Amino acid sequence: MSGSSRFRTLVLIILAVIPWPLKRLVYRWVFRWGIEPGASVGVCVITAHHVHLGCGARIGHFTVVRNLPELRLEDKAAIGQWNWITCGELFTNGEAMVTPPKDQGLFMAPSAALTSRHYLDCACGIFIGEYAVVAGVRSALLTHEIDIATSTVICEPIRIGKYGYIGSNVKLTPGSTVPDYCVVGMGAVVVGELTEERTLYAGVPAKAVRSLGDARFFDREDARVR
Repeated sequence: MSGSSRFRTLVLIILAVIPWPLKRLVYRWVFRWGIEPGASVGVCVITAHHVHLGCGARIGHFTVVRNLPELRLEDKAAIGQWNWITCGELFTNGEAMVTPPKDQGLFMAPSAALTSRHYLDCACGIFIGEYAVVAGVRSALLTHEIDIATSTVICEPIRIGKYGYIGSNVKLTPGSTVPDYCVVGMGAVVVGELTEERTLYAGVPAKAVRSLGDARFFDREDARVR
């Protein structure tokens, strides 16, 4: 890490504890974040290089966003407390033995939500669709791994479709895709592309269990579940 990068990181750590109105001004005018009306950031450290927070987007207390090329939350997208969201320096400084993808970071569509105490590896892009929820606690979304057979690094994006629901302690492996209007049950491991919409997936690896039909969760027009 260069001297300028260390200084930038130190400033962002100090900013974490100052009141939001002042912090908002510094983020916008010094770091050139795009911050729309009603957006807010709690007591947390964010060292992403490019940040956009849409109208009403929010990031909760004690979340760490480390070294992301891009963090983009569209209108009313939300990240809760105590999350760790990271991109290894190998994937941003050119030392990794893979070509970094064009879209590298975390991208959350309108009204998408990430709750609390999750781990996201954003070496490749993670895309969370509108009204989708990474719910519960302790899920891990991993976009890179080592191919043992070839001793090389594999780096592939993760995509969660609109109105998707990811339960507690779920693992999404590199290249995982969850279709629109689907639920991934607690403790499942998603490997590769799931294909059937309006379906409950569960198990290791995750398999289709049953159809969910016209579940009301998939028709809501409010991000909150009452």
